[in-house]
Amino acid sequence: MSRDDELRDFLEEGNQVVLLDEFVVECFKSGRPYQMLYRNLEILRQHPQLVVVPYSRGELVRRELENGLRTSSDEVVCHEYTETLRYLLSLNEEQLKDELVEHEPKAQGLIEDNNEFSEDYIRCLAAKAGQLDMREYHHDKEKLQADIAWVVIDVVKALLERDCKNRYEIDDFIQNKSMLFIVTYAHLWKVVQWRLNHGYQQSKKIPNDGFDLKYTALSCYFDGILTSEKWLSECRDSILSHYNR
Repeated sequence: MSRDDELRDFLEEGNQVVLLDEFVVECFKSGRPYQMLYRNLEILRQHPQLVVVPYSRGELVRRELENGLRTSSDEVVCHEYTETLRYLLSLNEEQLKDELVEHEPKAQGLIEDNNEFSEDYIRCLAAKAGQLDMREYHHDKEKLQADIAWVVIDVVKALLERDCKNRYEIDDFIQNKSMLFIVTYAHLWKVVQWRLNHGYQQSKKIPNDGFDLKYTALSCYFDGILTSEKWLSECRDSILSHYNR
């Protein structure tokens, strides 16, 4: 959201923007959260009808595990969150600051929770990645994607068996888009990339990458992802390739 001109042009062309519910939270990761948020909101408030907000990654995964049903495309957008953001867009700067002061403690707590989840989950998946032979993957992208999917299927089956109390169709979670599969794939894909390049233990960006992986996962339910980070698009393409075979 820091590339102002690109975001402005994108909206002026009539494109819809999907913002995570952590849109406000992300700004508190910067040294000047209010300035960043005001700048971004000033662009968005010119096109409020083009802005929608989905449920969080965690909410969608928990719902899948509880109900035994994968998330369909028309279940991703949360109308309550969307209306809340559009309300923020209607406020003047002073009113907005009052709202954000109330949000700041919650935002800091969510940042800490994200960091803890990212580190724990990624280190757990790193153990799974130990089943993969890294030497084969530098020049064989198709094998890399196939083997990542193989491990992800194993993880998804285990999570459903452990946490889902209702009846479910495992093939539906694997062959069609499900947030559980997509989130697991995105994290494992990133773990493998770290191992191929520097080793995940050396990465100081684990918490930040955790936020980016949320964007990547949710973008798989929409037309694309607006980013200058090449690896996010590559991760998204790898996920979607699983469904396009």
